[in-house]
Amino acid sequence: MPIPRLRDFLEPALLVSVDEPLIALLTHCQQVAADGAIALNRQGAPLGRLRMSRVLALLYTDLSVDSAAMDSAAIAQGAINRATMLEISLADLVLDHPSLLQPVTVLPADWDVAEGWHWLHASPPPWVLVNDAGQVLGQVDAIAFWRHFAALPMQAEGHIEAQASADAGALAPPADWQIAVGTVTSIAGLDQSSEQASAALSGSGLVGLVERLPVPMMLWTADGEAIAHSLGWQQQIGDESQVLDAIAAMETAAVAQAEVRLPPSCRLGESAAARSPQM
Repeated sequence: MPIPRLRDFLEPALLVSVDEPLIALLTHCQQVAADGAIALNRQGAPLGRLRMSRVLALLYTDLSVDSAAMDSAAIAQGAINRATMLEISLADLVLDHPSLLQPVTVLPADWDVAEGWHWLHASPPPWVLVNDAGQVLGQVDAIAFWRHFAALPMQAEGHIEAQASADAGALAPPADWQIAVGTVTSIAGLDQSSEQASAALSGSGLVGLVERLPVPMMLWTADGEAIAHSLGWQQQIGDESQVLDAIAAMETAAVAQAEVRLPPSCRLGESAAARSPQM
């Protein structure tokens, strides 16, 4: 049975330029009933996915007003602020609120499933597909993709996994636009983001695999030295030294609290004679 290509699972994706205002994103998503859109830089390369739920939560948090507690002038100023923010460009919005941009995995549409197998397993959707020129064609329909392989006989799926394992040495795709895009650092282009992402993906073997995982994970040597942190660890936990300092502080506080709560008869340093009743 021939191995399907990623483009066989292609579905349309809403695309927006970072030069467009926020109101354009809201309008596009409403027209097509989409929960988000793929943000493109000025060269048409994908930067990440903007989710409507995050954008609306930001608007609600930043622009909500208590009309009962404000005078008419303050309410009018709030309306002006809302109108102004709706006209802000997506580029400025993402620079001020980088967490709005969800990372995406960008893969060539002409790859067969065996070539992209490890990417599809190690990274969550959306999986953006591009042509040879790096232009976005759409995204992988994740439901159709997994439904297709759920219906395959075990022998066929095992053949695909075996072929994918044979190519496991070349984990990183060869071109900069075929990498997992991280947080935007340069809206004008992908040069800076691509360099950082390429550095993050430069590892090979087990270390390289761990660094790509979206779940928090740390790889240790037998001597207890941390040699790799997953993408999920860096995004959800952060700097290791700060985490360890926080854990140590909590442990110290817990020990101190436990010592305070010990009854007098159990305090350290007291002799058995002192605890025994007087005759």
